[in-house]
Amino acid sequence: MNNLKSKHAQYAWCLYDWGSSGWLLFISYIFSNYFTNVLASSPNKGTILWGNMLTVSGILIALICPVVGIITDESKSSLQYLKITTYLTCLCALAFWFATPSIHSFHFLLIAFIGMICKDLSTMFYFSFLSKVSNTKNIVKISSKGAGMGFMGGQICLILILTLFVNENYRFLNLDQSTYQHVRIAGPFLCLWLYFFSIPLFNLNYKKSSTDISLRKFTTAAKKAITNAQNLKNNHNTIFNFLVMRALHTDGL
Repeated sequence: MNNLKSKHAQYAWCLYDWGSSGWLLFISYIFSNYFTNVLASSPNKGTILWGNMLTVSGILIALICPVVGIITDESKSSLQYLKITTYLTCLCALAFWFATPSIHSFHFLLIAFIGMICKDLSTMFYFSFLSKVSNTKNIVKISSKGAGMGFMGGQICLILILTLFVNENYRFLNLDQSTYQHVRIAGPFLCLWLYFFSIPLFNLNYKKSSTDISLRKFTTAAKKAITNAQNLKNNHNTIFNFLVMRALHTDGL
């Protein structure tokens, strides 16, 4: 049985960030541009639709994350939820390959919307698992190492995509530019990248718990989240304001 406090488990945790950080760059620099300039009827309309999609997904995430987080903490099933949301994110990335210029823009936005929600949820589950692979002495060190690997992994993933597929001077595969295959291939590449680097973490022998989310359990967790937020605002108003402002700032970025 793998020791969750071992170096192996800690590096597996950090390696997941290496693989998952490519999604944000992928969405921000490749497919947002592809949507506004290719799929949308006009760049201006595409920019508005893309911005609206990000806004709605951000608001939804802000509403459901505290609730799902409480359910996850109480059921001690963060790794199982992380697997589910990661696999769904992989499927959304893979689906971008089918976003041909003839696809309806709404279908593409729906894929991106689901992918954004799954990715943000997986990030929450990922960080909630940090306490399982660390202790009070090394939690900051491991968290910092994971963040550093995430930055490097995301940049390297983007560089590989731009170099191997998008770059006009060098093409790794003979892809049809008229249907933007050299751009759409970024989706399957990201899918494999994320899946491959999540394997070490998912292979840890962690005790499985129930991942069932009933309506009653969700309602109870929602009430608890509201109560916690009210208590935080009443007793620690400065911290509450800081968390709200940080959430708005992060979402804006």
